[in-house]
Amino acid sequence: MAKLKGVLLTEGMHGMISQVEGLAKALDIDFTHHKVELNHFWKLIPPNLSPISQSVFQKINHDDFDVIISCGRKSVIPSIHLKKTANKKVFNIHIQDPKVDLNNFDFIVPQNMMRYKVQMSLVQKVQFIILQKKRLVRIKNI
Repeated sequence: MAKLKGVLLTEGMHGMISQVEGLAKALDIDFTHHKVELNHFWKLIPPNLSPISQSVFQKINHDDFDVIISCGRKSVIPSIHLKKTANKKVFNIHIQDPKVDLNNFDFIVPQNMMRYKVQMSLVQKVQFIILQKKRLVRIKNI
């Protein structure tokens, strides 16, 4: 079976790059990394007030992909938009609090797990290895 293909979306900060690439490697997927650039005044607007539209961010050139892994405020809208406009079933995973409706994502890897007691089913039956509080924490069947 061929490996899954992934698109990694970040603001370009080293910590975010490390988190998305670490998760992609843990999931054993082939990936391409894309730095998200928001257009004009959308840089100042929080994701929960931004429309899910290509007009919010600069076009992301991508090929066929199965998984979107995003991290950071600027990557929330592009992740949701790419998932909604994909020609096939695509899973999107967001690291950190997206500060939008969590139903826009298949999986969330929050920094503080206790804050998400109700939404824990989003990560149920999926095993992630994430860096949290300077140590590796395995989250399995929460």
